[in-house]
Amino acid sequence: VRDVLELAFDKANLHRVAVTCYTKNIAGLKMLVKAGMRREGELIETKFLNDKWENLTIVSMLQREWKQRVF
Repeated sequence: VRDVLELAFDKANLHRVAVTCYTKNIAGLKMLVKAGMRREGELIETKFLNDKWENLTIVSMLQREWKQRVF
């Protein structure tokens, strides 16, 4: 995740990176948060998968947060 954020912010000079992750994917969300991204919200019943509606969590980071990161 950090390599992708480095590419996005340091090489592509993006202002913001946002991704969604299935809310039930606890390990995936922990990985994104550990990389410095923050949870912004949850999209309720937005993805229909395996005959049921699933929630998605939005996580993001701003370029200025990337530059101020402490790992």
